[in-house]
Amino acid sequence: MNNYNPLVSICIPVLNGAKSIHRSLESSLHQSYKNIEVVVLDDGSDDGTAQVVESYAKKDSRVKLVRNVSNIGAAKSYPQLLGCAKGELSQILCHDDWLSRNYVEEGVKIFSFFPETAAVIARCLTLADKGSDKFEFLNDKKFKPGSYSLSYFLRNTYKSVLTMLSAISMMRRADALRAASWMVQVIEKPPLDVPYELKQLQLRGYCADVLIPIKALSQYGFFHITDKSTYVKTVHSNNIGAYGLSNTSAEAIFKKYFYLRCCYDYLFRDRLKNYSFGMRTFMGVEAIINFIVKSNNTLSSRKDFFNFWRTFSLIEKCGIIAKFSPRLLSRGLSRALRRLPTDLSKNFYKSGYFLDEKGNFSAV
Repeated sequence: MNNYNPLVSICIPVLNGAKSIHRSLESSLHQSYKNIEVVVLDDGSDDGTAQVVESYAKKDSRVKLVRNVSNIGAAKSYPQLLGCAKGELSQILCHDDWLSRNYVEEGVKIFSFFPETAAVIARCLTLADKGSDKFEFLNDKKFKPGSYSLSYFLRNTYKSVLTMLSAISMMRRADALRAASWMVQVIEKPPLDVPYELKQLQLRGYCADVLIPIKALSQYGFFHITDKSTYVKTVHSNNIGAYGLSNTSAEAIFKKYFYLRCCYDYLFRDRLKNYSFGMRTFMGVEAIINFIVKSNNTLSSRKDFFNFWRTFSLIEKCGIIAKFSPRLLSRGLSRALRRLPTDLSKNFYKSGYFLDEKGNFSAV
Protein backbone atom coordinates (compact mmCIF):
# COMPACT_ATOMS: atom_id res chain seq x y z
CA MET A 1 0.00 0.00 0.00
CA ASN A 2 2.81 2.43 -0.85
CA ASN A 3 0.32 4.68 -2.67
CA TYR A 4 -1.86 4.98 0.44
CA ASN A 5 -2.74 8.67 0.71
CA PRO A 6 -5.73 9.09 3.04
CA LEU A 7 -7.12 12.39 4.24
CA VAL A 8 -6.05 12.86 7.85
CA SER A 9 -8.13 15.07 10.14
CA ILE A 10 -6.23 16.90 12.86
CA CYS A 11 -9.00 17.76 15.31
CA ILE A 12 -8.40 20.59 17.78
CA PRO A 13 -10.91 21.27 20.58
CA VAL A 14 -10.43 24.64 22.23
CA LEU A 15 -11.88 26.92 24.86
CA ASN A 16 -10.24 30.32 25.29
CA GLY A 17 -6.96 29.44 23.63
CA ALA A 18 -6.30 32.61 21.65
CA LYS A 19 -2.78 33.02 23.03
CA SER A 20 -1.56 29.48 22.35
CA ILE A 21 -3.58 27.88 19.54
CA HIS A 22 -1.12 29.17 16.95
CA ARG A 23 1.28 26.39 17.99
CA SER A 24 -1.11 23.54 17.20
CA LEU A 25 -2.17 25.24 13.96
CA GLU A 26 1.37 26.00 12.79
CA SER A 27 2.66 22.49 13.48
CA SER A 28 -0.37 20.99 11.71
CA LEU A 29 -0.02 23.12 8.60
CA HIS A 30 3.72 22.47 8.41
CA GLN A 31 3.41 18.68 8.47
CA SER A 32 5.55 16.84 5.93
CA TYR A 33 2.39 14.93 4.93
CA LYS A 34 0.14 17.36 3.09
CA ASN A 35 -3.23 15.60 2.64
CA ILE A 36 -4.69 16.89 5.88
CA GLU A 37 -7.50 19.01 7.19
CA VAL A 38 -7.34 20.93 10.45
CA VAL A 39 -10.73 21.10 12.13
CA VAL A 40 -11.04 23.41 15.13
CA LEU A 41 -14.05 23.31 17.45
CA ASP A 42 -14.34 26.52 19.45
CA ASP A 43 -16.56 25.59 22.39
CA GLY A 44 -17.83 29.03 23.34
CA SER A 45 -14.58 31.00 23.70
CA ASP A 46 -14.80 34.68 24.62
CA ASP A 47 -11.15 35.66 24.19
CA GLY A 48 -10.86 36.02 20.42
CA THR A 49 -9.93 32.40 19.70
CA ALA A 50 -12.27 32.25 16.71
CA GLN A 51 -10.67 35.31 15.16
CA VAL A 52 -7.22 33.74 15.44
CA VAL A 53 -8.40 30.55 13.73
CA GLU A 54 -10.25 32.50 11.04
CA SER A 55 -7.03 34.34 10.19
CA TYR A 56 -5.38 30.98 9.48
CA ALA A 57 -8.41 29.72 7.53
CA LYS A 58 -8.17 32.72 5.20
CA LYS A 59 -4.58 31.80 4.35
CA ASP A 60 -5.02 28.01 4.15
CA SER A 61 -8.24 26.31 3.05
CA ARG A 62 -7.32 23.17 5.00
CA VAL A 63 -8.28 24.96 8.22
CA LYS A 64 -11.96 24.69 9.17
CA LEU A 65 -13.61 26.39 12.14
CA VAL A 66 -16.71 25.14 13.94
CA ARG A 67 -18.16 27.39 16.65
CA ASN A 68 -20.50 26.69 19.53
CA VAL A 69 -22.47 29.71 20.72
CA SER A 70 -22.24 28.43 24.29
CA ASN A 71 -19.98 25.94 26.00
CA ILE A 72 -21.23 22.33 25.89
CA GLY A 73 -18.27 20.77 27.70
CA ALA A 74 -15.28 18.78 26.54
CA ALA A 75 -16.97 15.36 26.60
CA LYS A 76 -19.75 16.39 24.21
CA SER A 77 -17.32 18.35 22.07
CA TYR A 78 -15.35 15.26 21.03
CA PRO A 79 -18.11 13.58 18.97
CA GLN A 80 -19.19 16.93 17.53
CA LEU A 81 -15.63 17.70 16.44
CA LEU A 82 -15.01 14.25 14.96
CA GLY A 83 -18.38 14.36 13.23
CA CYS A 84 -17.47 17.60 11.48
CA ALA A 85 -14.22 16.12 10.17
CA LYS A 86 -14.01 14.18 6.88
CA GLY A 87 -10.73 12.27 7.09
CA GLU A 88 -10.26 8.52 7.12
CA LEU A 89 -7.74 8.88 9.94
CA SER A 90 -7.90 11.34 12.82
CA GLN A 91 -5.66 12.86 15.44
CA ILE A 92 -6.95 14.75 18.48
CA LEU A 93 -4.61 17.63 19.31
CA CYS A 94 -4.97 19.89 22.33
CA HIS A 95 -4.88 23.54 21.33
CA ASP A 96 -1.71 24.33 23.31
CA ASP A 97 0.20 21.21 22.20
CA TRP A 98 1.75 20.39 18.84
CA LEU A 99 3.05 17.57 16.64
CA SER A 100 6.52 16.86 15.33
CA ARG A 101 6.91 17.73 11.66
CA ASN A 102 6.79 14.06 10.55
CA TYR A 103 3.98 13.00 12.89
CA VAL A 104 1.21 12.45 10.34
CA GLU A 105 3.57 11.02 7.72
CA GLU A 106 4.83 8.39 10.15
CA GLY A 107 1.30 7.48 11.25
CA VAL A 108 0.07 7.06 7.68
CA LYS A 109 3.13 4.98 6.82
CA ILE A 110 2.42 2.55 9.67
CA PHE A 111 -1.27 2.27 8.76
CA SER A 112 -0.20 1.46 5.21
CA PHE A 113 2.10 -1.33 6.41
CA PHE A 114 -0.33 -2.59 9.09
CA PRO A 115 -3.86 -1.91 7.76
CA GLU A 116 -5.49 -3.96 10.55
CA THR A 117 -3.83 -2.05 13.39
CA ALA A 118 -6.10 -0.25 15.84
CA ALA A 119 -3.97 2.87 16.23
CA VAL A 120 -0.52 4.35 16.01
CA ILE A 121 0.93 5.61 19.29
CA ALA A 122 3.91 7.96 19.17
CA ARG A 123 6.32 9.07 21.88
CA CYS A 124 5.34 12.05 24.02
CA LEU A 125 7.66 14.92 24.82
CA THR A 126 6.51 17.05 27.78
CA LEU A 127 7.66 20.66 28.02
CA ALA A 128 7.16 23.34 30.65
CA ASP A 129 5.61 26.48 29.21
CA LYS A 130 7.73 29.40 30.45
CA GLY A 131 5.73 32.03 28.57
CA SER A 132 6.32 33.95 25.35
CA ASP A 133 6.61 30.69 23.35
CA LYS A 134 9.66 29.54 25.34
CA PHE A 135 9.79 25.98 26.72
CA GLU A 136 11.94 23.82 28.94
CA PHE A 137 12.33 20.05 28.76
CA LEU A 138 10.51 18.00 31.43
CA ASN A 139 10.40 14.41 30.22
CA ASP A 140 10.25 12.12 27.22
CA LYS A 141 7.67 9.34 27.54
CA LYS A 142 8.05 6.51 25.10
CA PHE A 143 7.51 2.79 24.83
CA LYS A 144 9.51 0.15 23.00
CA PRO A 145 8.40 0.40 19.34
CA GLY A 146 6.56 -2.46 17.70
CA SER A 147 3.16 -4.17 17.57
CA TYR A 148 1.36 -5.03 20.80
CA SER A 149 -1.67 -7.22 21.36
CA LEU A 150 -5.01 -6.00 22.64
CA SER A 151 -4.61 -8.27 25.66
CA TYR A 152 -1.29 -6.60 26.54
CA PHE A 153 -2.89 -3.20 26.17
CA LEU A 154 -5.87 -3.99 28.42
CA ARG A 155 -3.61 -5.46 31.10
CA ASN A 156 -1.26 -2.48 31.15
CA THR A 157 -2.99 0.67 29.93
CA TYR A 158 -4.07 1.83 33.40
CA LYS A 159 -0.72 1.21 35.09
CA SER A 160 1.92 2.53 32.72
CA VAL A 161 2.81 5.34 30.35
CA LEU A 162 0.45 3.66 27.87
CA THR A 163 -2.44 5.52 29.53
CA MET A 164 -1.16 8.88 28.35
CA LEU A 165 0.26 7.66 25.05
CA SER A 166 -2.98 6.00 23.95
CA ALA A 167 -4.86 9.21 24.70
CA ILE A 168 -2.91 10.99 21.96
CA SER A 169 -2.89 8.20 19.37
CA MET A 170 -3.78 8.40 15.69
CA MET A 171 -6.71 6.17 14.78
CA ARG A 172 -9.50 5.77 12.27
CA ARG A 173 -11.91 8.66 12.58
CA ALA A 174 -14.95 6.35 12.46
CA ASP A 175 -13.60 4.39 15.44
CA ALA A 176 -12.86 7.54 17.41
CA LEU A 177 -16.32 8.93 16.63
CA ARG A 178 -18.10 5.76 17.79
CA ALA A 179 -16.06 5.71 20.99
CA ALA A 180 -16.67 9.41 21.69
CA SER A 181 -20.41 8.96 21.12
CA TRP A 182 -20.39 6.01 23.52
CA MET A 183 -18.69 8.21 26.12
CA VAL A 184 -21.47 10.79 25.88
CA GLN A 185 -24.09 8.06 26.33
CA VAL A 186 -22.31 6.85 29.46
CA ILE A 187 -22.21 10.37 30.89
CA GLU A 188 -25.86 11.06 30.13
CA LYS A 189 -27.02 7.71 31.53
CA PRO A 190 -24.38 6.65 34.06
CA PRO A 191 -24.69 3.65 36.39
CA LEU A 192 -26.69 4.39 39.51
CA ASP A 193 -23.64 4.04 41.78
CA VAL A 194 -21.68 6.87 40.12
CA PRO A 195 -21.29 9.90 42.45
CA TYR A 196 -22.85 13.19 41.37
CA GLU A 197 -19.49 15.01 41.46
CA LEU A 198 -17.99 12.46 39.08
CA LYS A 199 -20.85 13.00 36.63
CA GLN A 200 -20.12 16.72 36.64
CA LEU A 201 -16.39 16.19 36.15
CA GLN A 202 -17.07 13.91 33.20
CA LEU A 203 -19.16 16.56 31.50
CA ARG A 204 -16.01 18.69 31.61
CA GLY A 205 -14.06 15.88 29.97
CA TYR A 206 -12.62 14.02 32.96
CA CYS A 207 -11.15 10.70 31.75
CA ALA A 208 -12.69 11.09 28.27
CA ASP A 209 -9.24 11.32 26.67
CA VAL A 210 -8.34 7.99 28.30
CA LEU A 211 -11.56 6.01 27.86
CA ILE A 212 -12.26 7.00 24.25
CA PRO A 213 -8.99 5.49 22.90
CA ILE A 214 -9.43 2.34 25.00
CA LYS A 215 -12.98 1.89 23.73
CA ALA A 216 -11.84 2.38 20.14
CA LEU A 217 -8.78 0.13 20.43
CA SER A 218 -10.73 -2.68 22.12
CA GLN A 219 -12.35 -3.54 18.76
CA TYR A 220 -9.04 -4.68 17.27
CA GLY A 221 -6.42 -7.34 17.86
CA PHE A 222 -3.31 -5.15 18.07
CA PHE A 223 -1.91 -1.61 17.91
CA HIS A 224 1.43 -0.13 16.92
CA ILE A 225 3.93 2.03 18.80
CA THR A 226 6.57 4.14 17.08
CA ASP A 227 9.46 6.21 18.42
CA LYS A 228 9.99 8.05 15.13
CA SER A 229 7.31 10.71 15.67
CA THR A 230 6.40 12.80 18.68
CA TYR A 231 3.40 14.46 20.29
CA VAL A 232 4.62 17.57 22.13
CA LYS A 233 2.63 18.20 25.29
CA THR A 234 2.89 21.43 27.25
CA VAL A 235 2.45 21.92 30.98
CA HIS A 236 1.59 25.25 32.54
CA SER A 237 -0.23 26.61 35.58
CA ASN A 238 -3.63 26.54 33.87
CA ASN A 239 -3.63 22.81 33.10
CA ILE A 240 -2.26 21.43 36.37
CA GLY A 241 -4.94 20.02 38.67
CA ALA A 242 -7.72 21.12 36.33
CA TYR A 243 -10.24 18.75 37.95
CA GLY A 244 -9.39 19.55 41.57
CA LEU A 245 -8.11 16.03 42.34
CA SER A 246 -4.41 16.79 42.49
CA ASN A 247 -3.89 17.74 46.15
CA THR A 248 -2.35 15.26 48.58
CA SER A 249 -5.00 15.06 51.28
CA ALA A 250 -6.20 11.55 52.08
CA GLU A 251 -9.69 12.45 50.91
CA ALA A 252 -8.41 13.65 47.53
CA ILE A 253 -6.15 10.60 47.07
CA PHE A 254 -8.90 8.08 47.67
CA LYS A 255 -11.43 10.09 45.69
CA LYS A 256 -9.05 10.26 42.72
CA TYR A 257 -8.53 6.50 42.56
CA PHE A 258 -12.17 5.74 43.29
CA TYR A 259 -13.24 8.00 40.41
CA LEU A 260 -10.62 6.48 38.08
CA ARG A 261 -11.82 3.01 38.99
CA CYS A 262 -15.43 4.00 38.33
CA CYS A 263 -14.47 5.29 34.88
CA TYR A 264 -12.55 2.15 33.95
CA ASP A 265 -15.47 0.08 35.23
CA TYR A 266 -17.57 1.52 32.40
CA LEU A 267 -15.40 -0.45 29.99
CA PHE A 268 -14.28 -3.44 32.02
CA ARG A 269 -17.56 -4.50 33.64
CA ASP A 270 -19.09 -5.85 30.42
CA ARG A 271 -17.19 -7.34 27.46
CA LEU A 272 -13.78 -6.72 29.07
CA LYS A 273 -14.68 -8.13 32.49
CA ASN A 274 -11.78 -10.62 32.37
CA TYR A 275 -9.48 -7.64 32.91
CA SER A 276 -11.56 -6.05 35.70
CA PHE A 277 -9.86 -7.77 38.64
CA GLY A 278 -6.40 -6.59 37.61
CA MET A 279 -7.58 -3.02 37.09
CA ARG A 280 -9.52 -2.76 40.37
CA THR A 281 -6.74 -4.26 42.50
CA PHE A 282 -4.16 -1.99 40.85
CA MET A 283 -6.25 1.09 41.69
CA GLY A 284 -6.49 -0.13 45.28
CA VAL A 285 -2.75 -0.64 45.59
CA GLU A 286 -1.94 2.75 44.06
CA ALA A 287 -4.38 4.54 46.35
CA ILE A 288 -2.94 2.92 49.48
CA ILE A 289 0.67 3.60 48.50
CA ASN A 290 -0.09 7.24 47.82
CA PHE A 291 -2.05 7.45 51.08
CA ILE A 292 0.99 6.18 53.02
CA VAL A 293 3.55 8.28 51.17
CA LYS A 294 1.69 11.55 50.68
CA SER A 295 -1.13 12.03 53.21
CA ASN A 296 -0.76 13.31 56.79
CA ASN A 297 -2.31 10.04 58.09
CA THR A 298 -4.56 11.70 60.68
CA LEU A 299 -7.58 10.08 62.30
CA SER A 300 -9.89 11.58 59.66
CA SER A 301 -7.65 10.34 56.83
CA ARG A 302 -7.74 6.81 58.26
CA LYS A 303 -11.52 7.05 58.08
CA ASP A 304 -11.20 7.90 54.38
CA PHE A 305 -9.02 4.82 53.99
CA PHE A 306 -11.55 2.45 55.56
CA ASN A 307 -14.39 3.94 53.52
CA PHE A 308 -12.38 3.32 50.36
CA TRP A 309 -11.36 -0.18 51.48
CA ARG A 310 -15.01 -1.19 51.92
CA THR A 311 -15.66 -0.69 48.19
CA PHE A 312 -13.70 -3.84 47.30
CA SER A 313 -14.79 -7.46 47.42
CA LEU A 314 -12.98 -9.95 49.69
CA ILE A 315 -11.15 -11.50 46.72
CA GLU A 316 -10.07 -8.03 45.51
CA LYS A 317 -8.79 -7.16 48.99
CA CYS A 318 -6.65 -10.31 48.98
CA GLY A 319 -5.32 -9.32 45.55
CA ILE A 320 -4.45 -5.85 46.79
CA ILE A 321 -2.54 -7.25 49.77
CA ALA A 322 -0.62 -9.66 47.51
CA LYS A 323 0.33 -6.95 45.02
CA PHE A 324 1.20 -4.24 47.53
CA SER A 325 4.86 -5.06 48.32
CA PRO A 326 5.95 -5.78 44.71
CA ARG A 327 4.33 -2.57 43.50
CA LEU A 328 5.89 -0.50 46.29
CA LEU A 329 9.32 -1.89 45.38
CA SER A 330 8.73 -1.23 41.68
CA ARG A 331 7.76 2.39 42.34
CA GLY A 332 10.79 2.89 44.54
CA LEU A 333 13.15 1.62 41.84
CA SER A 334 11.46 3.77 39.19
CA ARG A 335 11.81 6.82 41.40
CA ALA A 336 15.51 6.13 41.93
CA LEU A 337 16.12 5.71 38.21
CA ARG A 338 14.39 9.00 37.43
CA ARG A 339 16.87 10.77 39.70
CA LEU A 340 19.85 9.62 37.66
CA PRO A 341 21.45 12.53 35.78
CA THR A 342 20.26 12.78 32.19
CA ASP A 343 20.27 15.51 29.59
CA LEU A 344 17.88 14.64 26.79
CA SER A 345 16.70 18.17 26.16
CA LYS A 346 19.20 18.97 23.40
CA ASN A 347 17.85 16.09 21.33
CA PHE A 348 14.58 17.95 20.88
CA TYR A 349 15.70 21.52 20.29
CA LYS A 350 15.58 21.29 16.52
CA SER A 351 13.27 22.20 13.66
CA GLY A 352 11.64 18.76 13.44
CA TYR A 353 10.05 19.54 16.80
CA PHE A 354 9.38 23.19 15.94
CA LEU A 355 11.87 24.31 18.58
CA ASP A 356 15.00 26.34 18.08
CA GLU A 357 18.23 25.71 19.98
CA LYS A 358 17.06 27.96 22.84
CA GLY A 359 13.76 26.17 23.32
CA ASN A 360 11.59 28.73 21.53
CA PHE A 361 8.68 27.53 19.44
CA SER A 362 9.34 28.21 15.75
CA ALA A 363 7.46 26.96 12.70
CA VAL A 364 10.10 28.16 10.27
